[in-house]
Amino acid sequence: MSPTRQFITEIKGIAAGTSEAGVEIPYQELIAGNGIMELLGYLWPEVKGEEPRNKVFTLHLWSLRS
Repeated sequence: MSPTRQFITEIKGIAAGTSEAGVEIPYQELIAGNGIMELLGYLWPEVKGEEPRNKVFTLHLWSLRS
């Protein structure tokens, strides 16, 4: 299995798990959220000993789901 296919299978499994928990999150949103976190990690890398700088953005991203 290619790394891309494996990644998508894993994300779809996470989406299925959220559905079983009663929260519907499409796998496409999880892929987009993961991509944003990866991009932010490149733009604002964490400094050892500090809190992640994208933590607030992560919380903001999930607050938009309502």
